[in-house]
Amino acid sequence: GHEVKEDDFFKIELGGGTDYSAGIKKAGEIFESDYPRDNWDRFLFVFGDLEDNPTKTMESFDKIREEIEFTGVVRASSTEYFLQL
Repeated sequence: GHEVKEDDFFKIELGGGTDYSAGIKKAGEIFESDYPRDNWDRFLFVFGDLEDNPTKTMESFDKIREEIEFTGVVRASSTEYFLQL
């Protein structure tokens, strides 16, 4: 996993090969180095198609769960939807 700037995050397209556990591990490293628990509430949100290894992903969540206040998961789809008015 690697850190991206906020503006870049909203421009990233789904492309496959996602390793959620690496991202969760990277989030833990960022929390420890930049956001000490004594000074910050920690929130972790995961965005993606969720087609990675679910067992490995949940094991990663289990390792970090006690260090954060909230976890959110957003499942994104590359399928286009159209609103008909």
